[in-house]
Amino acid sequence: RLVNVPRNEPDKMRKLPIVATVKHALNSVIAYRGTGIRIGLLWMIVLLALNLAGLFLTGQPTEPQPGRIGLFDLVQIAVGMIACNSIAVNWHRFVLRDEVPTAQGALRLDGVVWRYTGNSLLIALMTFLPVAVLTAILSALMPPAVILVLPAVAVAGTATFMLSLKLPAIALGRTDFGFADAM
Repeated sequence: RLVNVPRNEPDKMRKLPIVATVKHALNSVIAYRGTGIRIGLLWMIVLLALNLAGLFLTGQPTEPQPGRIGLFDLVQIAVGMIACNSIAVNWHRFVLRDEVPTAQGALRLDGVVWRYTGNSLLIALMTFLPVAVLTAILSALMPPAVILVLPAVAVAGTATFMLSLKLPAIALGRTDFGFADAM
């Protein structure tokens, strides 16, 4: 436990010290790196097989084609995102509940992973889509004004970090912790 809160106040929101929390998270990653590898290894094998299949099926283009994304590329992106979120759910459950997944559990694709993935996409859309639109408008009107996007990127990054505090709650199956609580 990072903060001592009396157990007779379960509904009171606990404020965690940021430095201690980040230090604890980094120490957990280092201390449990073997478990982290076991949690993600099967997904890494799936992603490697998918990438090799992509190279075999689509081949390498003779010339680079910037801005062009094929159907198989979209499949690889989607599977990669789902894999990362499945790994994240298992990692959160390990760190917060000491649950080590079985081999079948490491490739989990249950409702928790889908909810985690949907919320991750929503966070990205809510925070960085406005920045992308601002960047496109500024670059079309006055290219030198794109420098004004830097503060917007800082705000979007901070908002992303804050909204992402909802994700561990999702990994634990909680539905009572929303974006407003995360902010």
